[in-house]
Amino acid sequence: LLERDLADAKATIETLLEQLQEQERVATLLQADLTSVMEDHAEKEQEVHLREQERDDFLTEINELLAIQSELNDEIKALKAGRGGMEEGDGDGRGGLRGLGLDIGRAEVD
Repeated sequence: LLERDLADAKATIETLLEQLQEQERVATLLQADLTSVMEDHAEKEQEVHLREQERDDFLTEINELLAIQSELNDEIKALKAGRGGMEEGDGDGRGGLRGLGLDIGRAEVD
């Protein structure tokens, strides 16, 4: 009876040991999968960060270009109004271009 109980206990221990080894194998595979997923996630986060930085840089550039456009529009308005550091035309055919350092003279008309 004792031998049979020992044999049953040994079989039970071996079965439990096999189950434990299988669980350790599954745990190792799951850990490897988790590590892979975490690495993929970190790479994607970095890609997102780079894209956000590119977007921010692009928006900054657009804002700078809009500011330049606004300044140019103001200068165009000033030029049309004869202001902006240019002298008003004095009837000599030169408009206000002397303010730009341009002295084109009067056009000859027959």
